[in-house]
Amino acid sequence: MRVAIVGPFAFWPKATVSRRAFPLAKSLAQRGHEVALFLAPFDDPAQSGKTVWIQGLPVVNVPTGPDSALSRLVVPARLALTVACWRPDVVHTFKAAGYAAAAGLYLRLIGRFPWVLDADDLEGSGGWADVNGYGPLTTRLVDLQERRLSRLAGAATAASRFLGAQLVRWGVKADRVFYLPNGPLTVEAEQAAPDPAGARRRLGLGPGPVLIFVGYIGRRGELELALKALARIPPGKAPPLLLVVGDGPGLGPARQLADTLSLSGRVRWVGRVPPEDLRFYLAAADVALYPCRDDPIGRAKCAMKLVEYMAAGKAVVAGRVGQNLEYIVDGESGRLVDCEDPEDFARAIAELIADPGLRARLGAAARRRIFEEFGWDKLVGIAEEAYRTVVGGWAG
Repeated sequence: MRVAIVGPFAFWPKATVSRRAFPLAKSLAQRGHEVALFLAPFDDPAQSGKTVWIQGLPVVNVPTGPDSALSRLVVPARLALTVACWRPDVVHTFKAAGYAAAAGLYLRLIGRFPWVLDADDLEGSGGWADVNGYGPLTTRLVDLQERRLSRLAGAATAASRFLGAQLVRWGVKADRVFYLPNGPLTVEAEQAAPDPAGARRRLGLGPGPVLIFVGYIGRRGELELALKALARIPPGKAPPLLLVVGDGPGLGPARQLADTLSLSGRVRWVGRVPPEDLRFYLAAADVALYPCRDDPIGRAKCAMKLVEYMAAGKAVVAGRVGQNLEYIVDGESGRLVDCEDPEDFARAIAELIADPGLRARLGAAARRRIFEEFGWDKLVGIAEEAYRTVVGGWAG
């Protein structure tokens, strides 16, 4: 089958393409399908108009130009035309709103191509549109895309159970919704983890306990839960150090809170790091933290940071919500805590800091579970089923 994977933005730094669409594309190619990725790299202008090959797969970046109201109409059309010229058997667009989703609509209505839409976040009202402060008109347009385009597509894949149920509530037939969670990259299974002691020396870390938070720091205050938990752990002789690896609009408020809680010496603000360097930070850490909110965004999310933690064999403390319950068996492959209770979070962290044997058992079980239950060699079959459904329905 000839499969066009269509992304809404550049390959890097956002994770939807590089950590979700791309590993699926690689797995499809390994199953004998012909696959190409088509992207609208408005967030990485240096890639505009370039075609590159990444691990044997063609990645076609259409020209984007400066962002404007006109470009938001032209770029999806350009993306759709480029895909149409490649003549795919099926088109799989990623994100339920944005450039890729609009290109999918063009291909569906004009090119008559079988189309599968992927949802990996709650984009509109009640979700990221509210958090990001979109105006009423923009929110309305995102809602129209997210809730109407999924019904026009021949099938939909959903990164979480919550999103799958939302798609059905929005009118997609249940037998056309396919649960397709995130999985670890194949390279993570093949790579030996860096030596923890060597990683600590490389990063200039001492012998004390090290915690890590990786990812986007948004306006929802998720990192604040981890900081409040850290403040509740007595410093002792070797106070735990928190590595914050990432950035975002919530970074400033998080740093202010850390100062207010007198944590300035117990938090290292690393910023965003290249993927090839992230493994050293993970290797150096004793416990990985995934603070989150029990709200519609938290229930819909399928967090790549959690997948990365588990693939690295880390003992994880995560909020008890949504997709986290699919990945973590509490007490067996990680710890689940109350999303809104810093005391519960602190107790779980302190327990893991004090028990290296427990950390090792949970980390080994986490790595085993994420690769055995959520490896892309297994998940790719779900995508193939969605493709067969939409191609067969289209032919009918």
